Amino acid sequence: MEQIAEAAPVSKRTLYAHFRTKCDLVVAHLRALTASGNTLASVLTREDLSPRERILKLFDPPVADADPVRGCPFIDAAAEFPDPRSPIHAYAREQKLLMTHLVTMLLAELGCARPDPTRPDATRSRSSW
Repeated sequence: MEQIAEAAPVSKRTLYAHFRTKCDLVVAHLRALTASGNTLASVLTREDLSPRERILKLFDPPVADADPVRGCPFIDAAAEFPDPRSPIHAYAREQKLLMTHLVTMLLAELGCARPDPTRPDATRSRSSW
């Protein structure tokens, strides 16, 4: 919080009035990122693209003048706050599960025989995985 307070264009008092803890600040950042539409999950929900196009968009390279991508902010947050009871970890997990669900739904829509490889097929034995 000290580093944020030094870089923020507001006083410490104002910063702490909006974000009492580092946890509050990180969750707010992740929520703002989600709301921005600049996530892979937002690509998966685009109505103007077919299911196939949405899946393929996940592999588009970043825009040339964009800031460098340093991994997934949700995974980074969950790794930084590994306690599953942490609001940060819980929110990050929720977003990753949403993305998994969206990909699974799109693959099912495309007719994939086994759209969710994370769930074992009841007709297959574990040794055939």
